[in-house]
Amino acid sequence: MSATAILAAGWTISVNTGDGYVEVKGMRKFTLNPGETTEKDITTFRSAGQGEHIVSKRTKSVAFEAVYLEDESTGGRDPGQAAVEAISGLIGQDAYGQIKMVSPGDNEKEFYGTFALKDIGGGVEDETSWGFEFKRSGADL
Repeated sequence: MSATAILAAGWTISVNTGDGYVEVKGMRKFTLNPGETTEKDITTFRSAGQGEHIVSKRTKSVAFEAVYLEDESTGGRDPGQAAVEAISGLIGQDAYGQIKMVSPGDNEKEFYGTFALKDIGGGVEDETSWGFEFKRSGADL
């Protein structure tokens, strides 16, 4: 079978809780940003007037948009969302975690980095929004 377009809804997003990966449910959208590339000038006299550079750094981040999930009778939260919230409140080395994104064809993207919660809210007729940004630290896993 040849490669075809896939729906974003087919991806599974999970967070590592230390005891394994737990799916983060309620996802509506994600955007994988390949980030910025830092280039350093390495032009010398021997460059014959032509600029030369070398890539010294690449960044990557993923923005996730979801709906806030809660059991109205118990107050229980989605385990994946609760894990992201717990990690995003930490500082120092404890603030690092791992996410895994799996496509419908089982292609995995796994990253190590930090979490930052996005605004939670909505209007009178809206479901409550929830989301986070994950900023990669180091190379892909």
